[in-house]
Amino acid sequence: MVEKHSQSFFGQSTGLTLLSSSKSDPFIFLKCIKKKSDGSWEKPSLGEGKTIKCNLDEIVMILEVFKRTSDSWSSYHNFNDVKTQISFKWENENKKKLLIYIGNYSKMLNFAQIEIFRLLLEHILQEKIEFATIVNINPRKAGNNNPKDNGQRNQVKNPTELYVVQESVELNENEVSQIKG
Repeated sequence: MVEKHSQSFFGQSTGLTLLSSSKSDPFIFLKCIKKKSDGSWEKPSLGEGKTIKCNLDEIVMILEVFKRTSDSWSSYHNFNDVKTQISFKWENENKKKLLIYIGNYSKMLNFAQIEIFRLLLEHILQEKIEFATIVNINPRKAGNNNPKDNGQRNQVKNPTELYVVQESVELNENEVSQIKG
């Protein structure tokens, strides 16, 4: 397993890149670019093209199409109050070519590209389920009840180290029981 993945699928006028920046991030990016009239390609680093972020749920739904168990899947992404429609659908019932629409960008994948995309997406999803869903507890922050620091608790090197939590529960007015776990 590696930390990052990137695979581009280029045609004559449109390119699509699947990017996973880190196996510990619960999302991927899909970047689309077009060829300009002067023959050069749009540059995402200059704000050109379209990039969307897909979470784990969306990755699963996209994979349902790639595995040919669903004919299509569409959704809307909202980023900075800009809504972008995305959809994945088969060109026809033969399911040999897949059409991907992200906003005003469209990309058709052929059979080989579909299989590479599917295998890579399955691999990335497995990695992200393993590494992006780990709950880590920072021992320095374990006793801190400050709500501002709650986000810091998910950063320990050894996820198998869990701390004992002890609570007192009132069973009735005269009886108190302690729960450890």
